[in-house]
Amino acid sequence: HIITTGKAYPRFLLPAFPVFAVVWAVGFNKILNFKFIKIIKKLYLLLVILCIIGFIASISVKTILTNNEWNLYKEDFKWARENTEKNSKFVTDGQCLAYQLDREVYPWHDNKLNFDKNAYIWVNQNLRLDYASILAAEKVNEVENNDSFELVYINEKSGTKVYHHSG
Repeated sequence: HIITTGKAYPRFLLPAFPVFAVVWAVGFNKILNFKFIKIIKKLYLLLVILCIIGFIASISVKTILTNNEWNLYKEDFKWARENTEKNSKFVTDGQCLAYQLDREVYPWHDNKLNFDKNAYIWVNQNLRLDYASILAAEKVNEVENNDSFELVYINEKSGTKVYHHSG
C-alpha cells in the first residue's frame, strides 16, 4: 500500500500528455515513416525515451521514499497488532491503515460503527502518507476530553496516539 487516492497523483502523467497526444493522433509508425529531417526523428525518439525513463525513475524514487516514511510508524503498527485483539475495531479515516494495522478500520461517519470494549481510536495528525486519516481538530478534542476514551499508547517520535474505548 504505497499509493493512496488523492488529487496529487494524476499530475505525474501531465508531462507525458503531449507525447501521448502526438502518438495517438499520428501514430508511431507513421511518424517514423515521415520524411522528416533525421534530427527531428531523433529528437522525437529521444523525447519518448526520456518520458519512459522519467516514469520509471519517478515510480522508483516514490517507492523508496514512501517505504522509508512507513518505517517511522513500524513500532505503532506492531504495538497495535500485538496489544489489541484480532477482532478489534480502529476508528480512523483513510485507506492504508487497515492494511498496516491488520484490523478492521471504520471511518467516523460509518453508521455501522459501534463503540464497544474492542474499539480503538487511531490519532496521528502528522501522517503524510494518508492525509485522509488525519482527524479533524474537533474530533481529536472530542476524544481527548471524553472520559470514556483512555490513552493506551503514545509514540512521541511518530506522533501516534491510540485511545481505547472503555465504555
